Amino acid sequence: MPSASGTTPGKLPFVVWVLAAGTFLMGTTEFVVAGLLPELAGDLGVSVSHAGLLITAFAIGMIVGARPWPWRPCAFPSAGR
Repeated sequence: MPSASGTTPGKLPFVVWVLAAGTFLMGTTEFVVAGLLPELAGDLGVSVSHAGLLITAFAIGMIVGARPWPWRPCAFPSAGR
């Protein structure tokens, strides 16, 4: 018997899988850059420690840039209002 949300018990909605995949991918991006760090430093002509600051800058950008996004729907009027 389907539940009130329109899904069968024990089966997760598709949107949960999309959110889980997005969370996993956003969490692993710093590790991908860290794995490529020696090659990145060589291409940029800087030391590995200086190139490592790119990971820090990326992480700070994710923290600062991602904070306003959950509030974006609040800026739009609701269809029911």
